[in-house]
Amino acid sequence: MKARTILSTITIFLLASGIVFAQAPMKLRQQAMGAPRVKLMQDLKLTEEQRKEIEKIRFEAEKQAIAQRAKIAAARVDLRQLFRTEAPDKAAIEKKIAEISQLTTQAAQARIGNWFAINKLLTADQQKIWKRALVIGAAQQRMQKMRQQMSRPGMQPPMMKKRMQQRMHPPG
Repeated sequence: MKARTILSTITIFLLASGIVFAQAPMKLRQQAMGAPRVKLMQDLKLTEEQRKEIEKIRFEAEKQAIAQRAKIAAARVDLRQLFRTEAPDKAAIEKKIAEISQLTTQAAQARIGNWFAINKLLTADQQKIWKRALVIGAAQQRMQKMRQQMSRPGMQPPMMKKRMQQRMHPPG
């Protein structure tokens, strides 16, 4: 009986530690993603009032973004369903695509609106830092997008080299 209890305890411990270690990489990724934002907030040297106002803007923005992403995801499900019907209706599909485009545009406009709302709270010196971070963030997003594209099938380095050569030296 004692051996069974010890064995059960060891098994539970190993399972629990496995779960903890499996989650560690995710936490590290989340921390790495949040690190530039923390550094930016430190560089801005915000007042307590500015921090509170920015926090309000961010919380509202996050709630709105979640709702908008849900609308977009639901519209995409509807679009897939329209394509799967026995006789797909071109007009209905085009209308759904236009709806998804409009929702995506609204999400982008909301992000820009939030950026300007925060920018409005900052002093001139803080705005310079804030704008520089925007430029750096945009470059990082482009690099991330390129990495994602490179990881897709057919975009491995040899194929990319060939495509680049074709683009640099088009036939004819």
